[in-house]
Amino acid sequence: MDKLRDVARALPSSRFSQRLSWGFTLIVAFYVLWCIGTNRHFEWHVVYQWFNEKTVLNGLAMTLGLTVVAMIIGTILGLLLAIGPMSNNRLLSGLSGFYI
Repeated sequence: MDKLRDVARALPSSRFSQRLSWGFTLIVAFYVLWCIGTNRHFEWHVVYQWFNEKTVLNGLAMTLGLTVVAMIIGTILGLLLAIGPMSNNRLLSGLSGFYI
């Protein structure tokens, strides 16, 4: 059983297999994009029309703005919760320790 967990003798994957898997993935991705791009039933002019619609652009701007605000708030709260247990303030240390 211990021989199965011996990671000291583990061999890294070969470069050939990594390159082969990357090549396969890129070929499949290119094929999917090619099928979508050349599909005559997709009606790209309708997609272009809707992506340039004022309400869609306003919604995109609102979504990106909310994403940035949420990332900033999440980063600040995450830093406070990560540093909180190291604080000398018992209330801050206790609350952050309780949450974590």
